[in-house]
Amino acid sequence: MKKGIFLFVLAISLIACQSRPTAENAGAGEAQDVAVASGVEYSVDSSSTLGWKGSKPGGEHHGVVSIKSGTVEVKAGKIVSGSFEIDLNTITDLDISDAGMNAKLVGHLKSPDFFDVAQFPTAKFDLVSLDALPEAAATEGDALKANYSVTGNLTIKGITKSISFPAQIVISDGSIEVMADDFSIDRTQWGVNYGSKSIFAELKDKFINDMMVINLNLVFNKV
Repeated sequence: MKKGIFLFVLAISLIACQSRPTAENAGAGEAQDVAVASGVEYSVDSSSTLGWKGSKPGGEHHGVVSIKSGTVEVKAGKIVSGSFEIDLNTITDLDISDAGMNAKLVGHLKSPDFFDVAQFPTAKFDLVSLDALPEAAATEGDALKANYSVTGNLTIKGITKSISFPAQIVISDGSIEVMADDFSIDRTQWGVNYGSKSIFAELKDKFINDMMVINLNLVFNKV
């Protein structure tokens, strides 16, 4: 009997580990001074998106969110300032085919349990700094190779924290592409606490992982 219980616990642990995001942690530090400089303005394209992924023992969900607005300023071929707003009313799930179940999940994500979209309809990212990475390159096969480390202030539910993540940034005369493969943030640092085992220890194996995975596919066009 004891052996059976042990195997059951082991199986749950393995599932939890498999479901836990492995993307690089972007951190959550104190808000920093935002980059303020003027240059040639580029405005975010409507095709730009933020991808998200959340997980729990035994499963995960993923989807996209649209970018509402944003600009970057370029001077002497370098980005000197920038920001963009994320339209949380456009949260979309891409893995649930049943319309009713899909709507239920999206509605829950928009509720006060998670992002409280009625009170906080947008999130925002403000650029702090860009640091060139060594061995900068374009792409290797299907994988992005980052050429910058991006640091900025991320505001969710009125809470602002600084994060850093690698990204591939390609600047041309007419457009700028900013692409970031999966990186993760601890959602509880922004007050998104629902189902967090680190806050509600009694949840046992009924928790949702604190780490939320994000990726970016942004295009800015010269104004």
